[in-house]
Amino acid sequence: ALLLIVFSASAYKRNAVWQSDLSLWGDVVRKSPGNARAHNNLGYAYYLRDRIYRAIEYYGAALRIEPDNPEAHYNIGLAYEKKGLTGLAEEHYLSALRTDHGLMDAHTNLGGIYMEKGLHSKALEHYKLVVRMVPGSAVANINLGNAYASIGRYKEAIRHFRKAIELNPYSATTYNNLANAYYMNGQVEEAEKSFKRALQMQRMNR
Repeated sequence: ALLLIVFSASAYKRNAVWQSDLSLWGDVVRKSPGNARAHNNLGYAYYLRDRIYRAIEYYGAALRIEPDNPEAHYNIGLAYEKKGLTGLAEEHYLSALRTDHGLMDAHTNLGGIYMEKGLHSKALEHYKLVVRMVPGSAVANINLGNAYASIGRYKEAIRHFRKAIELNPYSATTYNNLANAYYMNGQVEEAEKSFKRALQMQRMNR
């Protein structure tokens, strides 16, 4: 009976720790302070709770243990970007890509940062890589289309907006972007058709 009581108490304590990712990874960090993965995961648990600076603290700890950890670099970049610190976010996304060049989300987020800064050619290069990785992604094609349109390459923009519509034919925004690209390319009739289609999709999606 005594053994059963001891084992039951131990199981109860373990279950309490496992009740949340915050408790779980906090427990691992306390017991294994040199575990980079635990610090990274604890940071992510705080990030999910919108405790961003606390998340940054643990991502930073993970990087002190493993300076080339691409996941921790990406995660801390995401946290910095959420706080509007795009310079630091860019730095960490680039660090993540130096170790893992195929980290698609880092390319996508860098593209977004460069578009906001008006560095459209740099954004284009990252979005092109993403489309090569996931050619069947409507969002990736829209991003690339927007980047092409921003530098006046409307034919390429049209091609990617049309591809995005093939993949997701119900987006009013994509039809609107396509219409603008047609108009800027001098294809007025096609622009009018796409504007009308955008309005139809807008009504359908209400």
